[in-house]
Amino acid sequence: MAINCYELKNIKNIIDTIFLNKKGCNVLLLGYADILLTKQELQMFLTENNIANLISRDDSINIAAMYNKEELVEWCCETYSLFENLGCNLSIIDFASWAGKEEIVDLNKPVDSKYNNRYDLIIDSGTTEHIFNVSQVMSNILNMLNLSGYVCHTTQLNDPNHGFYSFSPTFYKDFYEDNGGEIISCSITQTDCNALDVALPTRETFKFDTGMNFVVARKNKIVKNIVYPIQGRYKTSSHEDIQNILEQYNHFTNIILIPFNGQSRNLNKILQDKNSCILDDNEILIKYSITEPISSIVEKKFDIVLITSITFEERIRERLRVLGVHSDKIKLQY
Repeated sequence: MAINCYELKNIKNIIDTIFLNKKGCNVLLLGYADILLTKQELQMFLTENNIANLISRDDSINIAAMYNKEELVEWCCETYSLFENLGCNLSIIDFASWAGKEEIVDLNKPVDSKYNNRYDLIIDSGTTEHIFNVSQVMSNILNMLNLSGYVCHTTQLNDPNHGFYSFSPTFYKDFYEDNGGEIISCSITQTDCNALDVALPTRETFKFDTGMNFVVARKNKIVKNIVYPIQGRYKTSSHEDIQNILEQYNHFTNIILIPFNGQSRNLNKILQDKNSCILDDNEILIKYSITEPISSIVEKKFDIVLITSITFEERIRERLRVLGVHSDKIKLQY
């Protein structure tokens, strides 16, 4: 677990936001996190006096070797020291003691109630992916956060065999929104700290060789019972969504049914028509660069293309007939 320049920039912004509303800031680190910034880089976040008060780790050379960062050989910031100079009260829970100050806690199990509603900011700098009981650790995080507190996750997106899990961005959106929270920001970062902002929910595929989620969420209310969510894209069935659209069929001038198996010869041709939109289950296909949600489609005058299975086709046709759609208005294309 480690904190780099990109993460610290965002963590500092959260800490500054917390200090706007209260005098202190209680921070919890899930696992002892190594600080991968030089003194020069830390000058972006701390005053000269703060820099002078930072403590260097005795094992800097080992940290430099572990992360392949030669610039840390002579000096590597000690984690407690950094957060103290950011004005925070830092606690660290871990399964073992690395610096001698950590509280030993197994996040696979429910945490002691003494931790509940205790922290203004919880930082997961790559810990949850190594904990097998992921539903329990997420419940623990939510319980330990203060009301209006923030949690910052930096977790692997696609690094095989690094941890037990790799997390998709929608994991965080669905969990926090179903449990009284909200996503403040979501980015996909690489080791060089470049970031790609991600609009949620998404079905986008990412072309990074390796990448990490960087997610900030806020707790807006206290929930008594943690909800383990159904993934957002499956909460409403495709059948229900299509029925809602068909109820407003009068907005459309043309309805095309395509029994689609991924190989339709006419699909690209149809997509060239600016008045056509493509529906796949309860979402528009992002791979065709159409990003509007269904709720906005029904308010506009689009031709509509319904991608259906062959068996579902007759159900749609029957529904259209009930709604009074003349058969001449319905086209079938293979």
